[in-house]
Amino acid sequence: MESHGLVNFVHHRQSNHARLRLIDQFTVFFPPMQRRQGVEFTLDRPVGTNDSIRAADQPDAHHALQQVGALLSIREIQTLFNQAFAQGFFGLRFLFISCIHNLHMQFSTILTSIALLGVLTLSANPAAQAQSRAAGTTAADQTILEMNQAFKKGNTKRLSELLPQMRDHTLEPWAAYWELRARLDTASPAEIQFFLNRFAGTYQEDRLRNDWLLLLGQRQEWGTFMAEYPSFRMNDDRSVQCYALLTDFKSSERDVVQQVEALWLAQRDADDGCAAAADQQLKARKLQPQTVWLRARQGFEHDNLRIATQAVGLLNAEWANTVSAIYTRPEHYLEGKLLALRLRTKELVTLAMIRLAVKDPAAAAIEIDKLRWKTQLSQEERSWVWGVIGKRAAMRLSDDALAYFMKGQDKFMQADQLAWKVRAALRAGNWAQVLAATSAMSENQRQDAAWVYW
Repeated sequence: MESHGLVNFVHHRQSNHARLRLIDQFTVFFPPMQRRQGVEFTLDRPVGTNDSIRAADQPDAHHALQQVGALLSIREIQTLFNQAFAQGFFGLRFLFISCIHNLHMQFSTILTSIALLGVLTLSANPAAQAQSRAAGTTAADQTILEMNQAFKKGNTKRLSELLPQMRDHTLEPWAAYWELRARLDTASPAEIQFFLNRFAGTYQEDRLRNDWLLLLGQRQEWGTFMAEYPSFRMNDDRSVQCYALLTDFKSSERDVVQQVEALWLAQRDADDGCAAAADQQLKARKLQPQTVWLRARQGFEHDNLRIATQAVGLLNAEWANTVSAIYTRPEHYLEGKLLALRLRTKELVTLAMIRLAVKDPAAAAIEIDKLRWKTQLSQEERSWVWGVIGKRAAMRLSDDALAYFMKGQDKFMQADQLAWKVRAALRAGNWAQVLAATSAMSENQRQDAAWVYW
């Protein structure tokens, strides 16, 4: 644009009176901003009082521009031009421009460029844009949207009917994935392999492989699972990883207990893969029962009964029924317990305390402070309970949250509990406790940007 003289044309230090008048009149071609369309004239720096910029004088009645008609607002000019353009008066704009061209020959190049921009800008009216958008919605677009809804509803018949219409469409991988995923449990291995080969290298290929590996693990088809697992590129599913560790231990008895424990405790919901691997390690006497109870505590803390019953059920199915009763009425269970000497009873009391803390932190604080629990529960068990009480109180913005946290020991608290203790300490302005809680975090958690900052 600089080669055409545009910079000199708008540079405020080189503007003269005649050129300013020309710009004043010519702005009708440029709506300032209308839905991100149009042109903006901006100065390269703030205008000072010594730049000879002042209000333009009154238009000359004999000026060529004034002979075209009285000055109108930008919006009126645009409407007028659009009407003229719709009626075939395309030459009107160039006639208008030719008057300017004859007056200022030295600006012929720039005026031609401006005229073309003006034509393109003014002719793009909202009605034309709406028609363009409507035309862009093709039948294939409607089909892919309908298939998405059918997939969400599990309508396998409709998906199969619509799939041929998506042949060679850009979104065909998604259409084919939805159709096959909806009936994966009945699809033949040949159909699945055909999909994986046809869409090799795509996200949908690896996502379907993920789904298939989960199904193979549930069916315990370990031969096919082990053959397909190395091709799982993303490998981002903990359940699939647990199934892989399970097959690895079956074939080689390699020590995988630590990996299984870490994956199982990291799951936010009950799953078949890691539960199966944990059960295998438990029966092999590699996994300790304490890990099972920790998993049950997680379920109660996160208000997820299925996690707790699935975990405790690995130890004893009858105990899982007791866990369900505690989840429903923790106060009732605690009222009937005076002694908690056996491991199972201590853990069930701890679960009841956690459940009560989730429902009513203040009531749980009173209960855990009773003498019988101070003497019968371990420091680790009581610290976990205090961590849940403090966390739930902090989530409710209670001023007592930090005091609850301080009744337990940081080294026995879980990552989520320590994070909430830091927040409670910050809210209370207790920097010593901020430092204590962050110091108790694991190295990975402590390296989080939020905790590094504080």
